[in-house]
Amino acid sequence: MIFKKGLLKENQGIIIPETTDGRLLFVINYMGYPMVGTTDEFCEATHECEPSQKEIDFIIEEIKPFLGKDYDYKANLLSAWAGLRPLVKSLPSDIVEDQSAGRWRDSVTSFL
Repeated sequence: MIFKKGLLKENQGIIIPETTDGRLLFVINYMGYPMVGTTDEFCEATHECEPSQKEIDFIIEEIKPFLGKDYDYKANLLSAWAGLRPLVKSLPSDIVEDQSAGRWRDSVTSFL
């Protein structure tokens, strides 16, 4: 999420190591604009990826104790977006024992 200038000084940033649901939250300056984000939340894979109002409200509530309750976060929100990050799963052991699967796994591991 990007907010209007003025929420942070240009040389400031904040890391909140644990939100109420256990995720990390960060606030950094991006070209003078405060950018606020958090770590992963599990979701279904989709081609239509956008932040829910629930997620936007959650992030706003989590930063209020650090940046103040009087700032009009919703009126000063310039943009919000979300993205998917695929995570690699371990292969089942019966596939890993197959020599060709082992080569595939090794090449994927070296790629990551």
